[in-house]
Amino acid sequence: MRLFWLWHKSELTTFISWGYIYHALSDFANYLNQTGIVKPASFDRYSLRLNLDNKATDWLNLGVSLNMLRPSPKDV
Repeated sequence: MRLFWLWHKSELTTFISWGYIYHALSDFANYLNQTGIVKPASFDRYSLRLNLDNKATDWLNLGVSLNMLRPSPKDV
């Protein structure tokens, strides 16, 4: 049985953006999988970000930003 092994990292990222003169929407999603050098240590992370911008008037801009992060570590 091997106690140590090679370190490995996998990551997937997507980005979607949409906009018009007065409105803008962007979405960012990410998944990370990382293994440790000592079995069975590993780390998974899921993240999601959403931005919404709106130009209400010439002098007023409204915006909302939502961010979600879910880490999932697995220790030895």
